[in-house]
Amino acid sequence: MRALGDWVLSGWASAYFLHVWGFHEAKLTINDITGYIDEVERMIREAEKVLMH
Repeated sequence: MRALGDWVLSGWASAYFLHVWGFHEAKLTINDITGYIDEVERMIREAEKVLMH
């Protein structure tokens, strides 16, 4: 993942956290998830850039 950047690690970890604690465990509130969603969106934007080149 280092070849792509830290955005992959951060985005993937955030997505996993949201999936487990937000979906399966239902322990997160809207206020809890905002920063994690931002990281996932960043990962998607950066992945689009890589795939378009």
